[in-house]
Amino acid sequence: MTNAPRISDLPRAWSFLEPLGRSLGLCALGLAPAGPVPPEAARAFANWLHQKQHCQMHYMENHGDLRTDISRRELFLGGGAEIVLCVALPYSDGTADEGIWKHVARHARGRDYHKTLKKILSEIGRAIRDRFPQVVFRPVVDSAPVLERAWAVVAGIGEIGKSGALIVPGIGPRVLLGELLLRGPLPKITPARHKRQPLDPCKDCDACVRACPTGAIVAPKVVDSRRCLSYWTIESPKGVGDPFAKEMTKIFGCDICTTVCPHHNATIPCALEPVATAEGRSMTVDKAVVATDEELERALAGTALRRLSAAKLRENLCALITRGSERNPREMTTQLSSGPRISVQTRNLKGGIDPRTIKRRGVKILEALELPDAELSVLLCDDATIQALNKNYRDTDAPTDVLSFAMNEGDTQSPMPHILGDVVISIETARRQAADLSFSLLDEMTSLLIHGILHLVGHTHDTIEKEREMFTRAAELDRLFPRAHL
Repeated sequence: MTNAPRISDLPRAWSFLEPLGRSLGLCALGLAPAGPVPPEAARAFANWLHQKQHCQMHYMENHGDLRTDISRRELFLGGGAEIVLCVALPYSDGTADEGIWKHVARHARGRDYHKTLKKILSEIGRAIRDRFPQVVFRPVVDSAPVLERAWAVVAGIGEIGKSGALIVPGIGPRVLLGELLLRGPLPKITPARHKRQPLDPCKDCDACVRACPTGAIVAPKVVDSRRCLSYWTIESPKGVGDPFAKEMTKIFGCDICTTVCPHHNATIPCALEPVATAEGRSMTVDKAVVATDEELERALAGTALRRLSAAKLRENLCALITRGSERNPREMTTQLSSGPRISVQTRNLKGGIDPRTIKRRGVKILEALELPDAELSVLLCDDATIQALNKNYRDTDAPTDVLSFAMNEGDTQSPMPHILGDVVISIETARRQAADLSFSLLDEMTSLLIHGILHLVGHTHDTIEKEREMFTRAAELDRLFPRAHL
């Protein structure tokens, strides 16, 4: 058994990738000509969407043409990809297994793999450009509409197993995938998949299907996100509700299916970078559940756990702690609370508003709503950020002033209803609206914050009566903050 990169029938001109890939920690790499994905992969993806098995990951519905044809010009400025290079990075058991990290899926036990893989792909891209100076490249790690597992199969680095994970021969399913899209005068490539018959790595084995505690593997190679613990603990804007919360063993992700897979090779070393901060490496569940938002952000900086809001992470922690006991998660977090908890973050902003002021006003609003134990996250951003959120989650390709993502809505109820969710406010839109109304920016931001919070607690515009009730309540809360005269 070897952990050297598997080179999938590469021509002599590409042989320099083998020692380079090995030095960068990769366990497999391969090349394929860009173009449409195999028809069976396109059909499987379309059926997955049609069956609503992507749950609330509505962004998966976007850019269908790009997902099924990687050569389309929209993936590059000035032209599409001509060659796709696929890589696999082994993560084995991760870089940490103490404290909070033993309750984190192994692929996230270290520095955020998106950063690690993008750095590796960029280095490979520069090496290719050194040999072929006119080449243009784009590294992709969950950052473009690419069906990465389908392309990994075409490039010959593995086959998709019943769990839906790519299985690399000699390595197993514990790999992270990335792609390097290339365009320019390069040696021609014959796809490895076209040189042989597809392989079935699982045959009669169904260990992953039987081991999945929620029955998320509903057919070979098909995972229904509506039943998947990884979806509920990472991707879902809602809380982990019944019946899935009682099956939680991790606060971030789930790797039961890779653990039971007989292809998993435990002798392959982990290629993830370690957690950057000493605080992060020593973080425990007990510390994390009582930490302030700022302490969590500092300790978990640079890790995949930062994908979660502090409120979402705290909810997952409390659900894990109370799992299998008669203790109520809401009662536990209420005991830990000393008033409303609000995390205010900024993205792509250069001044304009003090987040601490927004935090103080948010606390005052929640106290006025008689929600002393409530938690929420607020993101202050630019128009481009809120437009991207609208496009992914609201099917609207335009910026708006405020968005709300409630933890408790629809049929799935959070076991900790005091965690309200997230409010996103565009300062750029707020600034324009404030100028039109002759308000100060802070006054307009406060009105938008009130509006967003009221949506989180159940107010809607569904009917004229409900809209009137919402605006009446908003006016009452607005009077808590005297307006500045311009």
